Amino acid sequence: MARQSDKRRQERVAYQGADEERPRVRRLGSLVNQLISRRGYAQVAVVNEIEATIVASIEESIRSSVRVGNIRRGVLDIYATDSVTLQELNFQKRSILKKIVKQHPQSKVTDLKFRIQTES
Repeated sequence: MARQSDKRRQERVAYQGADEERPRVRRLGSLVNQLISRRGYAQVAVVNEIEATIVASIEESIRSSVRVGNIRRGVLDIYATDSVTLQELNFQKRSILKKIVKQHPQSKVTDLKFRIQTES
């Protein structure tokens, strides 16, 4: 038995020297998380939740004229179909931002940027 443990120890020591040659093993969960963050799949779900919050907080007359874009560096893009809707959103900016921060703190939205949606 002593010989087997000595032999295993020697094999481990020999194998530890080959760490540079051995491929790095990663957990599947970390790979999936990395893929989700790179592709932006998680952001889509967050934006959908935020869109529901925004639609609930703005007036019914302009709801159909608003579309939520992406979050970049804490700034959420919100698109309006016309300048009247854009102006109304600017008036409601603080209250909308407060509701988003309160209901979705994980999104880390710090500002809102309103834009006119171009026809495509």
